[in-house]
Amino acid sequence: MRTNCTVSAVAARSLIANARKCPQYARRVKKTAASENDEVVLAKEYEKDGRVLILAPESLYGLSTLSKSFEGLERMYRAGYAAAEAIPSFLES
Repeated sequence: MRTNCTVSAVAARSLIANARKCPQYARRVKKTAASENDEVVLAKEYEKDGRVLILAPESLYGLSTLSKSFEGLERMYRAGYAAAEAIPSFLES
């Protein structure tokens, strides 16, 4: 299972330009992304086993890198605060 990553058009053009100039850069970026995806998969397996507790937003609440609304930030904050209520029971188990 792989996690989907999105890259903005500007970042994608930058990656392509740098990859053409320096192939080692392209290999490193590809290796890093694969490594990060593998780590996410491992963390989710640990969560299923009860070894870790992952607190992550289930939704972006309309937020993105370029657009941040107060309402979206507030909703994400409230959801994170509510999710954090699971921490004490996780630590006790």
